[in-house]
Amino acid sequence: MIDLILNEPQLLFSLALTAKTCLVTLALFLVAGPLAGYYLARAPGVAPRVLGFIITIPLVFPPVALGYMLLTALGRTSLVGGALEPFGLSLIFNETAVALAGFIAGLPLVVRPLQATFASPRLIELEEAARIHGAGRRDVFLRITLPLVRPSLAAALLLGGLKRLAGVHVCCMIGFEGLEQLLRKGADAGLLFGRMTCLEFLKRNHELSPFVCWS
Repeated sequence: MIDLILNEPQLLFSLALTAKTCLVTLALFLVAGPLAGYYLARAPGVAPRVLGFIITIPLVFPPVALGYMLLTALGRTSLVGGALEPFGLSLIFNETAVALAGFIAGLPLVVRPLQATFASPRLIELEEAARIHGAGRRDVFLRITLPLVRPSLAAALLLGGLKRLAGVHVCCMIGFEGLEQLLRKGADAGLLFGRMTCLEFLKRNHELSPFVCWS
């Protein structure tokens, strides 16, 4: 098995791209997840509700619809894409797009558990008790909040990482410019088509038949 992997450049590319984009996505989750979860749980007013609704959108829309929305919002003819193009930057059809798509698709699964943990009455009571006894904000965070949130953070990162690997449709739509390019480049291991779409494509394009697809 190891020899097969080492002798297949496309497979090595797939594994390397998957590992790279997963690490980037997890790093984004680690930063944005706790901040967004804390803000949604503790901040008053309408703004947290609006932000919570926006974060939840990837769970509501089908993956293909979400991918199309991201293409529309980040494409070269969009406001964001047009602003980045003069600088030679792009958020679609590259590795950055793959990581960004995984981040957006998995963010709700990271934020919601953390939001529930930060909103826990027990956690709030313990933090308040520590402050009453003279603990500063730093001590409260390091000795009370962080230890109690750590299990939820680990579970949230696991959920987000699994969602990243399973987010085939979204990542394909904004990460790769067409299925043929996807297959020729080796693709992300989490993006490899293993169902009828890929099989039908391979049947019609025999020159790509050495490429291995699986479900």
